[in-house]
Amino acid sequence: MKQEHSMIRGGGRWGALLAFALGACAVDNPSEPQSGQTLISESDDRKEVFEHENAWMRSYAEQATVSLVDESFFVTVNGVTTMLDGPTLGESLNLCPGERFAEQRRHAFCSGTLIDDDLVLTAGHCINEDHTCANTRFVFNDHYIAPGVRHPFSPSNVFQCEEVVVRQQGDVNLGQPDFAIVRLRYSAAPIFQPAPVRRVADLLDSGQHVKIVGFPYGIPAKIDMEGNVTSRSVLSNYFVSSLDSFGGNSGSGVYESDGYTLAGILIGGVLLPGLTEETIDYYPVALPDGGTCNRATVCSTPRCGTAVSLYTRPVLDALCTDPSRSPRLCGTGAPVNDSCMTARSIWPLMGRQQTLSGFVTGGNHSVTPPCGTRRTTSPDVFYSLHLDVPMLFYADAFTSDFPAYLFLMRDSCSSPANIIACNGGACGQGQGQIALRLDAGIYFLGVGGSGGTGRYNLHAQFLPTSTAAASMRATGSRTVMGTTAGASNGTSGTCGGADAGDATFYFTTCPDYRGGVMVASTCNSPTVTRATWNTVLHARQGNSLTSFCNDNGCGLQSLLRADRLSAGSGLRALYVDGASSGESGPFSVAVSFSTP
Repeated sequence: MKQEHSMIRGGGRWGALLAFALGACAVDNPSEPQSGQTLISESDDRKEVFEHENAWMRSYAEQATVSLVDESFFVTVNGVTTMLDGPTLGESLNLCPGERFAEQRRHAFCSGTLIDDDLVLTAGHCINEDHTCANTRFVFNDHYIAPGVRHPFSPSNVFQCEEVVVRQQGDVNLGQPDFAIVRLRYSAAPIFQPAPVRRVADLLDSGQHVKIVGFPYGIPAKIDMEGNVTSRSVLSNYFVSSLDSFGGNSGSGVYESDGYTLAGILIGGVLLPGLTEETIDYYPVALPDGGTCNRATVCSTPRCGTAVSLYTRPVLDALCTDPSRSPRLCGTGAPVNDSCMTARSIWPLMGRQQTLSGFVTGGNHSVTPPCGTRRTTSPDVFYSLHLDVPMLFYADAFTSDFPAYLFLMRDSCSSPANIIACNGGACGQGQGQIALRLDAGIYFLGVGGSGGTGRYNLHAQFLPTSTAAASMRATGSRTVMGTTAGASNGTSGTCGGADAGDATFYFTTCPDYRGGVMVASTCNSPTVTRATWNTVLHARQGNSLTSFCNDNGCGLQSLLRADRLSAGSGLRALYVDGASSGESGPFSVAVSFSTP
């Protein structure tokens, strides 16, 4: 049983509180109770990682986001390391009943983002005399995976600090940078992947959407995608936005909407008129018994700007005074995965989108695929897949800076003859997207295009598959047919099909897909017999853990309604299964798709 840890240092206060007024904000009277749960932007838009609809942001939260936790939270007994529980948010802040996340435990004092295999970016004031390199731990997978269920703790998710590579902590009110880059003792890749970093010096546009993932007041990670840039350059090196952020969010990654690149890190908040350092996050409310409790401070203007973020450009400038610190970020030399011999691994993780990013700058041309622009001269980079069982594999290069094509090779990438899939322009984006069933074996995924340089974003997804799998279009209505006779058990649904053979139908969506509903039916009618055996229908998504299942929705047959297909590009699959090992045979499934 875990012990409670009562010491939280630095988690409850901002590192930088700016005293200027922005003119576009109105703070409701802190002395009056508020009906909203709003810190800075009219409604509290923070969501748990598992429930967020955006696969790209979930992947950054799962792969590139770290909580900074004091070493005193970790104890080792008989060789087993555990992390102690901190106090609840409600206990430590004396929150009023109904305040969000009050029951969640606090442990982090700051937030950070993995920007290279072994480099973490955070705020400069997070690495100080209290929290040094030596006594700080960097924890991945610090989030909820279901309502009330935190990701299981594993020592493999905890990294020690090897050194502070570069650090600045100037006066934010004077526009001086406040950041620190630390090197982890061991590389976090390939299990975890760095976030793509914005390299240009241009300012973000006023009104541009921005997103944040971090640890407000030290509780497990939250995502807010509903912020807007309210002031582009009120201070040199900084921008202000309406993101919902609290003390403890210092160092949180702030992403731009175009390309989902890391545009900055959260540094602090703005003291709006009527607020003090003590009421910027929560304010006291009188109780009938004479006591008080605290409620979240409300800004009544939707575009209220109180989240101050440092651009990544000055961070890169400071880091790259010595380019050897990070050839990837400083653009020196060829990419580390410039050839098959140095291909980076992609782990076959089910229902979890992986975002891998890098540059083809300085790379060589190795393979000429049958698709893509300028494919005979383009520099290319490589990733490897090692599959022990057959799987559905999906990849896209959407949000890359150039027209990136993708090609997949089996066994070897020494010859174009090994290419089994190639795509150079899907969804009208001018960038590649591939999806297919793969047998167990070794594969190499190549990324190239445009004959020039630039940053690519590679999104990879995996799903289980049956012996045979067929693709289908995800629009309108259609009927798919097949048989499960003699098929192996490739996967099972949550409502049945554990021992029976199954058939797989998969489909892909584009970046502009708004989410929607898929209805699938094996129900018989007086005029149509879809199956004469006891069927089970289930469906899964490659960019989400959400699954769907139905058994006996209409007699022995199934009527499946998958009503939470997540938005954006990705891989989805429908499985036709048997209720038991003796149930199999030919079938037809009526499938229809609708969007909001």
